[in-house]
Amino acid sequence: MVRHRELAHITAALVDKEAELEAQTRQIKALEAQLEEARQALAHAQGIVDYNLADLASIRASTSWRLMAPIRRLGRVFGR
Repeated sequence: MVRHRELAHITAALVDKEAELEAQTRQIKALEAQLEEARQALAHAQGIVDYNLADLASIRASTSWRLMAPIRRLGRVFGR
């Protein structure tokens, strides 16, 4: 009878641990999905940053930007 109770107790503990493990596995999967979404959002944001940096470099390399540099300098000196 004592062995039956011990076995029942051990079995119950095992069932509890398995349920806990399943819950943690679900939580890990949910966190992995969130991490993947965050990585995709980061990649998208990095793409936007890269595009804007290239656009800015293109503007600064343009003839009009270089020709207008003295006027911008005068504006900073006399505009303030």
